[in-house]
Amino acid sequence: LRARHEIVSACVYTKYGNVLAQYQRTNRVRNVALPAAPGRAGYSFSRGNLVLFQPVVRDGEPLGMVYLMSDSRDLDARLWQYALISLMVFIPALLAAILLSSRLQRMVTEPVRELVRITRAVARDRNYAIRLPKRSSDEIGALIEGFNEMLSQIQERDANLERRVEERTAQLQQENVDRRRAEEALRASQAL
Repeated sequence: LRARHEIVSACVYTKYGNVLAQYQRTNRVRNVALPAAPGRAGYSFSRGNLVLFQPVVRDGEPLGMVYLMSDSRDLDARLWQYALISLMVFIPALLAAILLSSRLQRMVTEPVRELVRITRAVARDRNYAIRLPKRSSDEIGALIEGFNEMLSQIQERDANLERRVEERTAQLQQENVDRRRAEEALRASQAL
């Protein structure tokens, strides 16, 4: 145990609770008294130390108990070191993730914002000739392509409707002219 500088004290108890062997580190500032009797099996932290009670069992029969007290300052230092290393890895990774996500977000949100702007302009002005340029071949590009195709179909449908309205208006005007001629002819006939 002298070779393990973190071990403060140790003790081996018989199955009756008597001290069989003990060890205490001598270069420690203050010595810690050994427990008079073994405690419950397990470990606990007490005043900066790790305390362990472990049963000694042979063929299922308890022979005694081993007690160890270890200075946890090395463990604490190691935990702080791990925490510092974790922070040194986590913070740059977090910054890289933020930078990457902001760039990727712009790649996604900018075309969507532009699409929303064009959609509002089309709805407000009823101008179906507006088109949004396709900048990529991904899903956003497919969405823009579909939006432009939809605008083309609406524009074509409106043009067809206007042409049909003009044709129908021309027919109605011609029928009006024909009716007036017929009415004039009828009046002239009646006058005769």
